[in-house]
Amino acid sequence: MVKTQTGEIMRPVLFALLVLLIALPVMARDWSRVPFDAARLSVDERRVMQSAMILAGVYAGPVDGIWGKDSQKALTRFTTQAFGSARPTFGQIAPLVSAFELERRDSGWRMVYYQSPDRSFALPSGLLADLSGPDALTWEAEDGSLSVNFDYAGAEQTLAAHKLLQLRRDPAAEPFHRATAGQITTSVTLKNGGSGYLRSDRAGDGFVTLLLSAGPAQLSRMALIALTYGPGEAPDLEMPRGGILATLAEQSPDPVEEPRAKLADLNPKDASSTGSGFYISASHMVTAAHVAKGCKAISLADGSPVATRRLDADLDLAVLEPELKSATWLNLSPNAEPRLGETVYALGYPYLGLLNQGLSVTGGNVSAMGGIDPSEVRIMVSAPVQPGNSGGPLITANGDVVGVVVSRIDDMNIFDQTGTLPQNMNFAVPPKALVAFLAKAGVEPVPSPQVEIDIGRGLPDTMRDAVVPLFCY
Repeated sequence: MVKTQTGEIMRPVLFALLVLLIALPVMARDWSRVPFDAARLSVDERRVMQSAMILAGVYAGPVDGIWGKDSQKALTRFTTQAFGSARPTFGQIAPLVSAFELERRDSGWRMVYYQSPDRSFALPSGLLADLSGPDALTWEAEDGSLSVNFDYAGAEQTLAAHKLLQLRRDPAAEPFHRATAGQITTSVTLKNGGSGYLRSDRAGDGFVTLLLSAGPAQLSRMALIALTYGPGEAPDLEMPRGGILATLAEQSPDPVEEPRAKLADLNPKDASSTGSGFYISASHMVTAAHVAKGCKAISLADGSPVATRRLDADLDLAVLEPELKSATWLNLSPNAEPRLGETVYALGYPYLGLLNQGLSVTGGNVSAMGGIDPSEVRIMVSAPVQPGNSGGPLITANGDVVGVVVSRIDDMNIFDQTGTLPQNMNFAVPPKALVAFLAKAGVEPVPSPQVEIDIGRGLPDTMRDAVVPLFCY
């Protein structure tokens, strides 16, 4: 009898221990090399994956948790671009889901649901001010770079709104417009390089309409709002605790934010290399990737730290977040295009540790609309540049940014091949590539308040203050 009672007591205990022993290896599993299999993920985890791929710019499908061919192709596109691998592993999606978790937390993404029209969509509420009134629901970023409007209107007013959006489009870009008995959708490229999106669903005698407008740096966020919009109440885009994605996000290094070095720890005299950078808003600056890559820390001339927000080694571009804000910055227009033969000026700090001459300005022309390698996104300029100029701006006579100085030709290599030394063959990344890179980083240039100027008559102090030396440690 005692044995029976003991056995009856021990069976569940032994079973629990057995389950724990089986579970422990699974919980402790190293997922880094395990081939990706969407079947291992829950529906909520697959929705997170689809959302993360939308923000990464590789997916344009519904956020429904259904992992079909389009979702798998998008993931393969991401791992091919990021790792050169067409066979995704769970380890390769770690930076993708980690970046999404940071974005979700920092931008305050949440699903909003409205019972009367039975519609829900994702909203970055941390970035938007609620300007809703009695007639419509409206949210807008402080700088106007992203706006969301949710409304109900009659058929005549709705059709007029779709026509008006098409009139706002860039004439060089064809609009998308589709109308059925139950839904009207219009999407256009705006004249500022941004995008407008309007979807109207039939509801009784009128339409429930979602109107989105975004600048170039907010296009991926606008896409996530649009692709999460639909009928029914959808759950928030959160990684389930204890799931595979949450484990990967915890193990992955922070892809966006770096620990900011302490002011007292950075002394420009101890820097291993220097470069140039320039502010494009009060809190963001641009430089060349090779200026920032491999640095344990980066500082300005006063020793104040600078964090790297995003870096693209192929383009040779980096966007930085300096602790020291700037009252002035350069004007970077999404529509700026360098012209062959145009007069341009390279600004930067060459040979900073040797000459200490301060900001240098050299003039020249756009001498070619490409680089030596046809695959590179470059323009060639004759404005003289030296080591230390990398990351500095290339500007027009009226002060607009038309490039980022990234390299100069290898003089000795050309001499070995031709027996002659090249004269002023230097290279910059053009503005369209820079604006697209910034958009992926979630950074939008702010128009400069600088009045119209003529560099030929001297560089204004406000522009001088916007270009700074960078110290790599």
